[in-house]
Amino acid sequence: MKATRKPKPGCVSVDEITESGLDWTMQLPDDFVDALLPVDFVRTAEPVMLRVRMALVESSVVANGTVSGKLKVICCRCLAERDFEFRKSFRHVFVEGKDPAADKAEEVISETDDLSCTFFAGDEVDLLTLSGDEMVLALPVKPVCRPDCRGLCPICGNDRNVTPCKCGDDVVDSRWAGLKSLKLDPNP
Repeated sequence: MKATRKPKPGCVSVDEITESGLDWTMQLPDDFVDALLPVDFVRTAEPVMLRVRMALVESSVVANGTVSGKLKVICCRCLAERDFEFRKSFRHVFVEGKDPAADKAEEVISETDDLSCTFFAGDEVDLLTLSGDEMVLALPVKPVCRPDCRGLCPICGNDRNVTPCKCGDDVVDSRWAGLKSLKLDPNP
């Protein structure tokens, strides 16, 4: 009898996947999610979930899935904390074999390259790494509490969404004051 070994966390044995498919669900480990989050995001008590439908096509594995969850985010304009729900769908192909670009000194990506493809060797595909990549892609670079957020006043620090301030927007940083005397000739 052949001994079967248990795949490492986040990995699925290719032997379990059939042509008709395999549905797979996983809660991403909290420490894994924490390590990937930028400083303005915080994990909540609600887990980040990965749901994938995989099918075997010849020797490749086609994965269609979503990664979703709820986080807390700090607005980059006013520093208010708010809930942030995300759901990122993806389609990814795991191709059996060695990556042909691995032997090249410099990787060149053309417009025709399929960037949603990963090469794998062995008998399992790593969905944990894929889910982390997709989660990070779902997060905004500069999160805001709402599109019309007015932010904090750079002079007095008031939250302009809550109370208006009388500082005015035409205050010039003293380091740039010398530019006011600069005269530009429109006809060089």
